Amino acid sequence: MLAYLLAIICALLAILCFCIVLLRRDNKNRCTAHVVGTVTGGSKVHYGYNLLPRCAYRVNGTDYEVTGPRFEYGVTGPSVQSNLTTREDLPRTFKGRQVTFSGNIRSLHYRDLHYHKSALSELYPVGSEVDIWYDPADPRNAYVQ
Repeated sequence: MLAYLLAIICALLAILCFCIVLLRRDNKNRCTAHVVGTVTGGSKVHYGYNLLPRCAYRVNGTDYEVTGPRFEYGVTGPSVQSNLTTREDLPRTFKGRQVTFSGNIRSLHYRDLHYHKSALSELYPVGSEVDIWYDPADPRNAYVQ
């Protein structure tokens, strides 16, 4: 009975992962318009407290924010070396050392204070320009290149 239950749970997780991959692929297909945005700090999304960049962009006079770049998953630990080399050659999986984070990650103040510790902050420093692709029909749907 337990083995049957575990098999069902694993199957549901596999379906969920498959759906997430399809949604991301669909998002990239819809996001055909380009704008240059700016890295403004760290986001709530992280891998071992390696905060992903929070990026601001403007479309038709309206300001938006997007988190990215995104990875399929992340591997972190005290001795894991970063696999990030350039923005143009980002891996599908994030690898990096575990970062110490003090404070509340929901707080914008603490995220911005600790963003410089993130492995991504070297490739995406605060104030730097980023390529953002967005959906012309709904500019809130976007991703960072």
